[in-house]
Amino acid sequence: MNRIIFVVDGFNVYHSLLDAQQDNDWPAIKWLNLRRLCEAYLSAVSQMGGGRASLVTVDYFSARPTHHTSDKLARHTTYMRCLRKTGVNVALARFKRKDRRCPICKQGFVAHEEKETDVALASRLFEVCFRDEADTVVLVTGDGDLVSRPGINLYGCGARGIM
Repeated sequence: MNRIIFVVDGFNVYHSLLDAQQDNDWPAIKWLNLRRLCEAYLSAVSQMGGGRASLVTVDYFSARPTHHTSDKLARHTTYMRCLRKTGVNVALARFKRKDRRCPICKQGFVAHEEKETDVALASRLFEVCFRDEADTVVLVTGDGDLVSRPGINLYGCGARGIM
């Protein structure tokens, strides 16, 4: 049995969904049932690892958008509750305030950047490998900091593969 864990970079997936929705004139797709999506990919992933597949967990990493409106924060909180109700493990990090300056007009402004999510995600990957919790780990992200690069082998550490 090919034990499979999906590790989801929530902030990245959210923005990818927004881009796909805008580029394709689709209806709202932000309330994606991640567990169902991962289950739909089990057979394709199991073919790569051989044998039948078993979904162990879906781990979702994001950050609470406390710097946004209370309405947006409430929607995020509700979505996290929905994910948990479907059996998704949710890990929340934070946003950090960052003072910035426009390189063109030199005007100062406040920005916020997500902190600790990538570290929590990477720690989870090590934990899965160390505890032999899965045969295959599927990393769901488009983050350039987390995707494979030539010369870097993402396979190993006891798991059959990290994709």
